[in-house]
Amino acid sequence: MLILGITIVGMIITWPWALIDLFLIPSIIRKRMDETRQRLTIEAIA
Repeated sequence: MLILGITIVGMIITWPWALIDLFLIPSIIRKRMDETRQRLTIEAIA
């Protein structure tokens, strides 16, 4: 992604990619944290 961002043609690809990541990554992290929290809660109860 860094190498693509250096070229003009690469910027056309990189900007939408970065915007999509801007919105997707936080939701992925939140989902993983919720799954981990749920698993640890179940293990703590057992």
